[in-house]
Amino acid sequence: MELGAQKLQIIILGDGAVGKTSILKMYAEGKYTSSHITTIGLDYIATKYESPEGKSIDVKIWDTAGQERFKTITYSFYKRAQGVLIAFDVTNRESFENVKNWIDSIENYAKKDIQKVLIGNKIDLTEKRKISNHEAQNLADEHDIPYFETSAKLDKNVSEVMQFIMGKVYDTSQKARSDPQKEEEIRGSQLMPTAPPRKEKSDDCKC
Repeated sequence: MELGAQKLQIIILGDGAVGKTSILKMYAEGKYTSSHITTIGLDYIATKYESPEGKSIDVKIWDTAGQERFKTITYSFYKRAQGVLIAFDVTNRESFENVKNWIDSIENYAKKDIQKVLIGNKIDLTEKRKISNHEAQNLADEHDIPYFETSAKLDKNVSEVMQFIMGKVYDTSQKARSDPQKEEEIRGSQLMPTAPPRKEKSDDCKC
């Protein structure tokens, strides 16, 4: 199988209103909106990853709903994801405390070799910040997960974290090609939403 024909599959997880959609929108379109857009079920962006060998590889990054009522849908996607971004809001302690729950769900439902990255978003809101870099880094170290701090609003570290996770997933997929069974799993990893995604807008920005 030509690797260029394969799609790398990544999901972004986290509580509602931590800025998951804003991060993806900034990466894909270079745009930031001041309106909070609530993801209903699942959505995705399509992008490309340029490998060190110069190959252009299709990537889908799936945007998941953080609300409790959508978690069953989200869990069903874990098995086919090769990488996961776990996002929290540095101004919202509850979203940070819930990172442990998201990590537990990944360990319960995802593949053992899934690549994980922790993201602390909204670092532009310095006066409202409740989670220090040190505290977040300690949590990441505890779970052996790389940690990035981002601002979707200022486009800070957005491209960097996306390139990092895509590179890690690509490296893992390359290693899996030597294992026919794992290669077949990757070939079949085509995540599809169960229903067309919708967005709910609010003038109260929580992006």
